[in-house]
Order: sequence, then structure tokens, then C-alpha cells
Amino acid sequence: MEITAHCEHGIVQLTLVGRLDTFGANALDPALAAREQDDVFCVVLDMAQTSFISSAGVRVLMAHMKKLKARSGMMALCAMQPFCKEVLEATGLADFFLQFDTVDAALRHGRQIHAGLACARRWDTFPHLDTNCGALRYLPAAKEPAAICVAGRLKDIQRAQVTPRDTAAMPYRAGEYSIGIGGMGARPEDCFSTMGDMITAENMIAWRPTDTHHLPDFLVPRTESAHLTLQTAFRLSLSASFNEWILFDSDQKEGVPLKHLYKELFRISRERRADYRGVMALAMRMDCGRIRGTSLKRAPIQEMAPANGKLIEHPSNVETWFAGQTERPAGGAALLCAFGANLKDDLSDFDEELFNRVFYINPTNAATQTELIHANGILFEPLEMDIRPGDIHTEASKLIDQGHFLDMCRVDDTTEVKRALIGMAYIQAIEAIDPPAADIPRPPEFDLQPAAQKRLAYYKGLHMR
Repeated sequence: MEITAHCEHGIVQLTLVGRLDTFGANALDPALAAREQDDVFCVVLDMAQTSFISSAGVRVLMAHMKKLKARSGMMALCAMQPFCKEVLEATGLADFFLQFDTVDAALRHGRQIHAGLACARRWDTFPHLDTNCGALRYLPAAKEPAAICVAGRLKDIQRAQVTPRDTAAMPYRAGEYSIGIGGMGARPEDCFSTMGDMITAENMIAWRPTDTHHLPDFLVPRTESAHLTLQTAFRLSLSASFNEWILFDSDQKEGVPLKHLYKELFRISRERRADYRGVMALAMRMDCGRIRGTSLKRAPIQEMAPANGKLIEHPSNVETWFAGQTERPAGGAALLCAFGANLKDDLSDFDEELFNRVFYINPTNAATQTELIHANGILFEPLEMDIRPGDIHTEASKLIDQGHFLDMCRVDDTTEVKRALIGMAYIQAIEAIDPPAADIPRPPEFDLQPAAQKRLAYYKGLHMR
């Protein structure tokens, strides 16, 4: 086997040419060992020209991958040939390795990990900022202007007016933070009548079908090339990297309500950021005290719309449309994705029609409402965050890899936050994503039972009784 190496800021790229059999493994083992200095945290193996891998080769990869993970590093396998992939699958070890289609993609991921480790080393160099609920430390991150991408319309969800034509198939993208209403399936009809709350965060997808079981589903794709389709009726996603990392420590032992932290983040952002426009997107890795949340228990589709014509959040409809509030007094860890607007600020920079697709002011409490927040979260058993955490990508990945998944829900703003690492994006624009909705195949009417004929007639716009 021929092995060539290239080093870049703690990342080692090894190109392997030939067979990774016992002979090749004996050559690769010392090549990896020679590059296990403390400053090397990422090894990228270009296996495009590796035609064979044996159990000996797999053992060498596993041994060095474990050493890297012990130092918060990573090993990435790139451009693997089909036979090598099949061997990893057969051994049951495929999920232990990060796999990428290209070396460039793996290097980008490695640089992201490098940024997280650098972030962890810098927290002590920045002074903390005292607030009304605790201390904040800020680290600069990406400079690119951030935007919210919206698919669908919030009002269609709140009035339960979604039709099959309003759903759209959208690809899952690793590393994307989004929340919305939808489900997983290759076709809209696979989940149309059971659409529910959904969140994607870093490399995890979680959603709660609105079926009779009302149990959450979650998936952690392990390869960059995972081609997954998300069916959505409403979705908010972040189009750029976060502008700042924020480390929050509560001044209360049991934690402070999330709504108080939101208020402070809005207030301080207005004072210290020239690019603040009154709208923010954030991802938050939290250590929590008491956790509260709820979730949809009916799909917001037109045929299920409230008979009283009011919003599904109206007090008269809440019990029918939302599961009773989940409460975990013992607390735990959570990964939150939220989009918010402060009504006290000048929001005239945003297109009014697009703003209203994302946020809705409920007339019943418009006089007292000062912030509009959409927040979905993934809940885990307690897993304390490091004293000096990395960036949100690093810490979210750690939580997903090491934590024990419990639930997903709409996180209530009374949830108590003890400590949090926040990725903050200061939104400059709202952009619409309106992909063409997939056409739902309709079988011939004579093949359908009467109940199915009635549903079919509804979809055609014929109001049968």
C-alpha cells in the first residue's frame, strides 16, 4: 500500500492507494501512530483508490479512531469504494466512522472542529457581562449576514388550513438548524395526515407524528451522503453561520426561566450590535433545571380544522390540539433551535409579507406580547456541559453522540436554564423558499372504499357529505 500525507493546522490527510489488507494495515498503523501528536486532532483518509479492506484494516482504523475521540478529535473516511463500504456494514462498525463523499467536505468538517477547540481555549480571555439573570461571555464567529429561510405560512398552521398542495419535499442537510411542521417520508402522503412538530439540529432529525401513539421519532444520519427527504408544511431554517458564540451562566442555582434569558439577549443585542434588526435565530445547548414543553397532537390540515373557526392556540381549542404539558422536574440537557422577533424594536427593515409568514401576533394578547418566539427542542438525560465548551456545532455533536435521547417538544419559555452555550445569528433578511409541491398520486375512484372516496373528493375540492 502507498501512503502519502499532507498536514494542515492539526488536520492530517492521508491518501491510501492499494489494498488495506494485513500487509496494508501493518503499513498504515505506524503512519497513523507517527501523527498522533497532541496538536493533531483530525485524520482524513482519502480511500478513493483503496480497493479492498480486511478485518485487520478495520481494527487499525478503530484503534486510532478511539484515540482521536478521546482527545475530542475525529477520523473521517472519504470517497470509499463500494466493497469497502460493504465490509464496514458487514462488521457493524459503519456507524462508528464519519464518512464523506469528498475530501473537501471532510476537511471542512475538520476545520469546524478546529474552530470549536480554539473557541474552548478562548473563553477565559473574554470578560463576562453581568445581566439581570446571570453572566454572559461573547466570542465572535462568522461575519456573513444571516437570513431566515421560510417555507409555507404560519397562519396556515394556526388555522389548520394545510392541504396536500401546501406540502413540499425538502432535502435534509447535515449541520442545518431548522424547526417546523412536517414529517419524514419519500412522498407527501406518507406523512400528510400525521404531520407534527419537527426539528433538525447539527446531525440529528427529530419529529413527533400526530398519530395515536404520539411518540417521537429521531434519526442521526452518519454519512454526508445521506439522501433524506423531509415533507414540510411550514419550516424555518438558518441560511448562514452564527455570528457569535455566547456562554451563559445563571445566577440562580435552579436556573432562570428561558423567557428572562430571551429578554436579556434582545436587550443586550440592541445595545452592542450595529447589525441588530430586532430578529434573531439561535441554537442553544442547555443544562436545565425544570423543563416544560408541549407538542401538536393533531395534524394542522384543512379537514381537521377547528369547527369554531378559531386558531388552534385559542383557549377553546388548546386541549384538542396540544398534548398536555410535559414537565421534567429533575431537569436534563437540551438542544434548542429558536427564531424570535422583538416587537419593541423597529422591524421595518423586513418585508411585511415575509415577516408575517414567519411570525403571527395573536390578537387576544397583542397588548401584552413583546416577543414572538418559535422554539423546538430535543431533550436528553442530564449530561453536564464542559467548563470550557467549544462552539455550538461541537457541543451539539457531543450531546447527540454521548447523550441519551428522551423526547422532543415545543420548549416552553418557563423552562429553567442553568447553563447554556448559544450560537447567535442576527437576522438581516427573511427569504422565501417555495419549492414546487410534489403531486400526490390519486388511485382510480372505483378502487376505493366509500370512506376513501370521500377523502379523495375532498382533495379534489368536491365537498361531499
